[in-house]
Amino acid sequence: MRSALRRLQGEDLCAYHSGDCTLVSEAFGAVPGAAPAAKPSTARGLVNRLVHAEASSALVAALAAFGVEALALAVRGGVRIKIVPSGRHFARCSPAVAALVPDIDRWQAPPAGLFVLEERLVLLRAGALRMAAAHEFAHALDALLAARQRSYFSFESEDIRSAYASASGFVNEYAASGLDEYFAESVRAYLEINDDRSCWLPLTRKMLFTRDARMFQIVDALFRSGRLSRSRPR
Repeated sequence: MRSALRRLQGEDLCAYHSGDCTLVSEAFGAVPGAAPAAKPSTARGLVNRLVHAEASSALVAALAAFGVEALALAVRGGVRIKIVPSGRHFARCSPAVAALVPDIDRWQAPPAGLFVLEERLVLLRAGALRMAAAHEFAHALDALLAARQRSYFSFESEDIRSAYASASGFVNEYAASGLDEYFAESVRAYLEINDDRSCWLPLTRKMLFTRDARMFQIVDALFRSGRLSRSRPR
């Protein structure tokens, strides 16, 4: 109930009359996108290769929205996804995490997922929401598109840096916290990957287009240009 009430704060809500009822919904699909979702069977095959096991249906559904080109790029780039069971620390799953943030699981609000740049490794809690999986996978794409090793495309791109510096609005507060988070949350908004269980407001392409048209154009061009299929990760 609390998450449903929070969703009613969204500024892009639309009301529809159906018989004696009034339905309230976010404007999903109101702005066209250029990233067709991968077919379920194709997405499962690619996501299974990233997990090196049989992936959950929820994870496959979340990542299918990125499309075949993005998933295939992640496979070519050696991205791995590890599902971390409850009670196991992230630091035990990654030497880089153990060295840099060994106490991350003891934070007041520990993350449901991480992308470890040095290892091209996505760590996800077994119960992580679709939006967490999509956010961390967007970080992986950001790394794969970079021209330099152990770098992010969002750091290297003058267009993204300029859009971030001049933005009059962001899709949410987290997108404003850094270039990499700006990229990840903008991509998630563009693909409209959300979760009904989350208390965060849903993100939509319309929201990205309305609040940050310049970043919308950058993300749209990324999926529309064929760059994902041409990229050869370092």
